[in-house]
Amino acid sequence: MLKRLLSTATAIAALGVLVLGGNASAAPDPTVPEEAQVATFVEGSEEASPLAKSDYIAGAAANGQALTQLQKDDLNSAAVTCWSWDAWRQAKNVFGARLWTSHHRVKWCGDGSWIRAHAYTERWGETHWIGWTDKGLTQSGQQYGVNWNRYNSWTQRKFCYVDYFNCIQESNPYHNTTVFPNGKGQWS
Repeated sequence: MLKRLLSTATAIAALGVLVLGGNASAAPDPTVPEEAQVATFVEGSEEASPLAKSDYIAGAAANGQALTQLQKDDLNSAAVTCWSWDAWRQAKNVFGARLWTSHHRVKWCGDGSWIRAHAYTERWGETHWIGWTDKGLTQSGQQYGVNWNRYNSWTQRKFCYVDYFNCIQESNPYHNTTVFPNGKGQWS
């Protein structure tokens, strides 16, 4: 029986379903030679794109941040522009199939000098391979925002492979995004 379990576990690992190491990061684990890694981590982002002010207002309300009439009036000024920016991290197995994806989308409005309305972050995870589950956020937060020259938010999720009393393997991708009132931003 033990021999069968060990051969099954070896076969699963050989298929590249498991991610070696605990925490996901953008760079491969330097302690594991590149040719021996069974999963790769990929990251990327879309360019910050203009967002219709009406879409921003509706999204803010849907995220529990309804704007006051004064904020809506300020937002509707011709000098204010709104943006949306999605940054993501994902793991892929040796065959190139996606295992999971973690998203961190920031929406904000600015006049080139100051953030002019409450910025908010949409956070979600997706699993693409059998056995992987999204266990949700393990941490998230934000700072700065309205009347500052930046907005910063961060997120960490937990993805679990085969949750049987505990995860056989887990991955904890982390996002840290800072956006500016001119539509630019940076993330790690």
